[in-house]
Amino acid sequence: MRNKLGFTLIEMLVVVLIIGILANIALPQYKMAVAKTRYAAFKNNARAIANSAEVFYLVQDRYPTKYEELDIEVDGVKLTQERERYTIIYLKDGSRCEIWFNSGGVAACRGEIFGKEMVYSHPFNGTLRQCDALGSDKNDIQHRLCKAETNDENPNCGDWCYYNYQ
Repeated sequence: MRNKLGFTLIEMLVVVLIIGILANIALPQYKMAVAKTRYAAFKNNARAIANSAEVFYLVQDRYPTKYEELDIEVDGVKLTQERERYTIIYLKDGSRCEIWFNSGGVAACRGEIFGKEMVYSHPFNGTLRQCDALGSDKNDIQHRLCKAETNDENPNCGDWCYYNYQ
């Protein structure tokens, strides 16, 4: 008998099956990690804007009413203005932060995560922070991320679901 080298078809199928099972387990975890990273960028940008507004408040005893009063400088952005709302568009990834100066002011940063919009809202005074996910399917990764971030079990849902930070 000759000594045969190589793998049998059964052995190859078992290896492919094991790799498939491992990939099926790892892919959702990878997607959630990517979503968390992207969402963290939204949070950091909104917090930087809100913190700048808080510093302005400490010095001037009022919240800013226009973008120029904020002490922030960001490279690689395009700035637009429409009445009391300013939009900062980050050219690198296409995400954007909108700053509203009415009602005390709020910074809301948004962008797409796996094809659906998400928003992180941070008022200048730091109260009622929100994670917003587009759509009402609470099994979407965006909704699962908002729920994990905020611990809000009962979001207010319509076209968007609004999860309040606890």
